[in-house]
Amino acid sequence: MSIRKFLAPATSADQLQSQLRDQELAFGMRVLGIGIYQTTDSPPVRNNSVELTSRISEKISELRVAIVAKEVADDDAKFSGFLKSLGAEASIVDIATVLINGVEQEIVLSRSGVAGGLVLVPQPPSALTPSLPD
Repeated sequence: MSIRKFLAPATSADQLQSQLRDQELAFGMRVLGIGIYQTTDSPPVRNNSVELTSRISEKISELRVAIVAKEVADDDAKFSGFLKSLGAEASIVDIATVLINGVEQEIVLSRSGVAGGLVLVPQPPSALTPSLPD
């Protein structure tokens, strides 16, 4: 089980990172993911939301928010290089589109100080149709 929480508007990646850390520390729960949430109001309100675990943790390692430039996000080789540049101690939590200063930005949310680090495993090509859960 997880909890989804609406965040205050973020004007920078640093502010978003601070909000996420505050949520983890206030609730003692780890961030599972982040994204854009839209209300059913008319007109709808759009903002970032965060998904927290239902498990309470005593020690939660630090989160980092890194904005991915559009030209990097659109190029697989550049994006792979970007992920490697996060460092061997980084563990990816989520790759998502969020609102920063009212503009959609792609970010990588990673956690520092996690044993094992970032491991990129190339996947063999497949002609199968992807099957993803709803």
